[in-house]
Amino acid sequence: MLVVLRDVTERVKAEEEIQQSEKRFRDLFNSVSDLIYEQDLEGRFLSFNQAIVNLLGYEPEEIIGKKGSDLMKPELRSFYESEYLESIRKTGHHQGISVYFTKDGRKVYLEHNSILVKQEEGPPYISGIARDVTERILSNRRIKKLREEMLQAQKMEAIGTLAGGIAHDFNNILMGIQGNISLLKIDLPADSPYQEKIHTIEEHIKRGSDLTSQLLGFARGGRYQVKATDINVLITREANLFGRAKKEIELHLKLQKDLWPVEVDQRQIAQVLLNLFVNAWQAMPKGGHIFVQTQNTVFDKGSLLSPGRYVQITVTDTGMGMDEKTRKKVFDPFFTTKEKGRGTGLGLASAYGIIKNHGGIIDVESTPGKGSSFSFYLPATDKRVQAESKPREQLIKGKGRVLLIDDEEKILQVGEQLLKVLGYEVVTCSRGKEAVDVFKREKGNFDLVILDMIMPGMRGQEVFQALRAIKHDIRVLLASGYSIDGEASTIMAQGCNGFIQKPFSMEKLSTKIQEILTDK
Repeated sequence: MLVVLRDVTERVKAEEEIQQSEKRFRDLFNSVSDLIYEQDLEGRFLSFNQAIVNLLGYEPEEIIGKKGSDLMKPELRSFYESEYLESIRKTGHHQGISVYFTKDGRKVYLEHNSILVKQEEGPPYISGIARDVTERILSNRRIKKLREEMLQAQKMEAIGTLAGGIAHDFNNILMGIQGNISLLKIDLPADSPYQEKIHTIEEHIKRGSDLTSQLLGFARGGRYQVKATDINVLITREANLFGRAKKEIELHLKLQKDLWPVEVDQRQIAQVLLNLFVNAWQAMPKGGHIFVQTQNTVFDKGSLLSPGRYVQITVTDTGMGMDEKTRKKVFDPFFTTKEKGRGTGLGLASAYGIIKNHGGIIDVESTPGKGSSFSFYLPATDKRVQAESKPREQLIKGKGRVLLIDDEEKILQVGEQLLKVLGYEVVTCSRGKEAVDVFKREKGNFDLVILDMIMPGMRGQEVFQALRAIKHDIRVLLASGYSIDGEASTIMAQGCNGFIQKPFSMEKLSTKIQEILTDK
């Protein structure tokens, strides 16, 4: 009897030790932060630890019996069968990174190592361990993106300096042509047969000016007239204009209500939109659809942009798309896949520079045969959008004394003639110091100063400050074909009364002067 009792006691004690050992194993199994699992050869989960439940957000009974592919995107499920399971069946193991979705729809990346276990008794099964590497994957992508952005910025910085100088000189040449054409148009009768030829020349000047505007788009300091803007209004206007010209393209607008205002140069952002529309149109030679969407978004720390509020604008087309090699070069100046005569390769490079100069970024996603999607982000502003009425350009004569300052002799000559035709008394200066001396000697007895910004010796900003020191309320019109390091914006912020970009017509000049002189 004693022997029997001893046997029972030892057996009970052994079972308790086994249970305690199993409990310790389960506790250890469930306390491991890595994901541990067992699957059958069809990929169905047989068992797993608590880490899988915690990460994916499903209850255990929702996972048991499910295939791993059931937690993936439908298009990835075939790879689960052909790569993951097939590899384990043939080689006995599989290592890699897979993408899964949690119950609340988040995407997670799992780095796994799975092996085939063959039992002496019972069917073989898969045993594996996985680790959540989502943050590492996303960080690597951010680093790669930042590196691409840095290389692109350096490339644009170098070519932007060159392009800006070319644009400035070319705009001065166009200004000389435009000025003389304006004078010729005034001298000829309205019914002269040469008026049509003059109009044709002006159209060519405008095309040349548009080309330099694109060069200035990715040159440094390309913003001039910045104001709080409702980007939805600007998009609607540009989309309507483009839609009327390209009937084979269907435009669809999805614009968020209560969109935050952005502080932009409206002319340049309109140019960005037009470039994106034209790029999409050229990718759809047989017609198609363009989708434009706006939305408010917030960037946190660690993003490609400074933390804060932004407005996102996305332009998507149903065109032919791009491969990865083309996508990486799409913002490079003069890069184009279009046939001769279909593009200069400046449109998207210009868009890149303009958005960069506005403190934002532009990016593209594209797949061959599935279209392209360009997204750009602009910083939101707390400033209110003001309603405005754009004055109609017309030839308006006036009177008063004008000090014209420009280092280009030909610009001084034609500018003086234009101003005299408009009724103004003109004094010209080709150097900043000379202009300040004349202004001081004349005791500031001028109604308006027209000031070129890029000059040798005293730069435009220094001249502006010197003139204001002599006469604090002198009205100044800034005229230039280019600005460096945002100098135009700086002078405007200091109280300059207006900006006019070369080349300009006599009508535009007279309208701008009248606007400044009558502004109380």
